[in-house]
Amino acid sequence: MRDGAPHSVMSSGYRWEPSIQAWHPELGMLAAQVPILSGSVSWDVAGKGVPESCTLTVPRYSVEDGRRRDWLPGDDTAHPLATYGQWLALAVVVTSAVTGTQYVTRLAACRVQAWEEQDDGSVRVSGVGLLQRATDDQILVPRSPGPGSTLASELRRMLPAGMVALIDPALPSIDVTPGKQWSGDRLAALYEIADTWPARMRPDADGNVQLLPPLPDSPAPVVTYRDGEPTRDGAMPTLVSAPRAGSRTGVFNSWTVMSSITGDDGQPLARTEPIEATAGPYAVATYGRVNAAWSSDLITSEAQAYAAGRKKLAEGLRPARVVDVQIAPDPRPEPDDAVRVVRDGVTRTGYVLGGTVDLLGATPTSLTVGVEE
Repeated sequence: MRDGAPHSVMSSGYRWEPSIQAWHPELGMLAAQVPILSGSVSWDVAGKGVPESCTLTVPRYSVEDGRRRDWLPGDDTAHPLATYGQWLALAVVVTSAVTGTQYVTRLAACRVQAWEEQDDGSVRVSGVGLLQRATDDQILVPRSPGPGSTLASELRRMLPAGMVALIDPALPSIDVTPGKQWSGDRLAALYEIADTWPARMRPDADGNVQLLPPLPDSPAPVVTYRDGEPTRDGAMPTLVSAPRAGSRTGVFNSWTVMSSITGDDGQPLARTEPIEATAGPYAVATYGRVNAAWSSDLITSEAQAYAAGRKKLAEGLRPARVVDVQIAPDPRPEPDDAVRVVRDGVTRTGYVLGGTVDLLGATPTSLTVGVEE
């Protein structure tokens, strides 16, 4: 979970306030606090897109130091909410009603993507995570790794200028073949590097890109959510949904991973036997084999291919069965948190795949959890 107020504070009296700063890559901080009428931060790590997004409703005017400030960007390219590289640092500050101690939970860094004046005069702002820069910055001229390149050096080279890669030291150093060519979708290239390591690619609250080891197959829960569990004021009991739909679409329980580089014999340089689910509801023996194949010229060994296949299998099955959880306002849950959910006496464990935090704490925090059976 993210840093923030301890459970003893979140389950007693506290004050919740949003903290929203506006920044520009060259101009620096443009606003120390953007006032909002409403707003939320969301994330979704089940796919291969930009995980974070935000929406804000900002009043047209506010008063700062006795002066009126206009929050409609208009034609001002240096306005805090303009769309010329401006980005928002989004956080929540929880203050204990007992001790007065403040706890800051930093949520995301989102680039301002669009703004629109509303009929009531307020300004609607939408933003996306800073990895959107990788989507926008296509690789138009094919590029190849230099001598001695590794997955780490290639990932840093593929990142848009100004973005920083924070690579977990537990990840091994893996060489990259010089024949690799990058072109087209830069974000897809970054995810390909992460998949072949294998690693999880997750932005942090500063917009840096973290490369982390794959999650364990068996979650070790850090928190338990029980359906109907009362909160401090009884106003927002925890709600855990049962899975409301089932589909076989997009569920693969058998993966074959190979190198797209061929050896002298014309065969892939490395290739796995099918890596399959052998237990649970998606076991090949009962569910039936639904296979998929994935290849990359970054794969250079059987061990690397097998590790990538295990990651593909695990990540592909997590979104296959999800429960939605609504809890009392809490800014601390984050992607990949291992949680336990209890409903109707049935206990499931899983990882957080997505969620939404109300920046004003006015509505429950919602989570999507991919659960095991």
